[in-house]
Amino acid sequence: SQDGTFAAVVNDYGRFGEVIDLRTGEVTLDLENEGYETETVPFSLAFGQSQGRCVVIHRTDWNRLDVSDPQTGLLLTDRSLPVPPEEGPLPEHYLDYFHGALYVSPDGKRILDDGWIWHPIGVPSVWDLGPWFEANVWESEDGPSRVNVCDRGYYWNSAMTWIDSVRVAVEGIGEDDSVMRPGARIFDTSRTGQYEMAVELLVIAGPTGPFFSDGSRLFSCGDAGLSIWDPVEGKLLGEVPGLSPTHHHPDARQFLQLGDGVVRLWTA
Repeated sequence: SQDGTFAAVVNDYGRFGEVIDLRTGEVTLDLENEGYETETVPFSLAFGQSQGRCVVIHRTDWNRLDVSDPQTGLLLTDRSLPVPPEEGPLPEHYLDYFHGALYVSPDGKRILDDGWIWHPIGVPSVWDLGPWFEANVWESEDGPSRVNVCDRGYYWNSAMTWIDSVRVAVEGIGEDDSVMRPGARIFDTSRTGQYEMAVELLVIAGPTGPFFSDGSRLFSCGDAGLSIWDPVEGKLLGEVPGLSPTHHHPDARQFLQLGDGVVRLWTA
């Protein structure tokens, strides 16, 4: 968690996890997502802040995310999801969407979800956390702030990151996994265009994941090393050969690579 008080341990592409109070070592919340199609997506978990307190966002079913108090385990988004009929229109708030990896924006106000819909199409989506935490328990299903970023046939679990509170970078150039090329697409999630999806600002050929950002630059971590890109003009700004980090600490401006029992840190 942002305040360092809690940690979560989950089985990506699995069913179970736990939230742990790092001050006491106590398990404060058992996590479970019902196990449907879990092999297709990471567990879906992120920490956030609501009215000055820490909250944890976690998947409790294939098409449901919930918000809980990590200290007490109290569910903060209690609601009854509708069951679709065998025939006829879908009920209000029904969401045909498999939630995936979650990314909270740098200002803590929005969330990016790398999920997919049937017939398998990756559709990253974004919505506001404030209304969801404090007013509308249905915000993650069909709230007015929810925006789809793009769609790619048979393609999700790809690299993506927030650049700032509005722009996101999504890995892969193409509309289908069979024609996908290495690169990054930059979207403005505060505006919608064709098909009510986020406005695409730029396409950058070359970057491969994982992706990170410090608010002004895009970092991509390929097999050859770390590359640094300008997300406005698409220019390659620099490279760090041999460093392929998996984690980024934006406040410390550090990248971490773990391999062969050795931790390597690099400060941007």
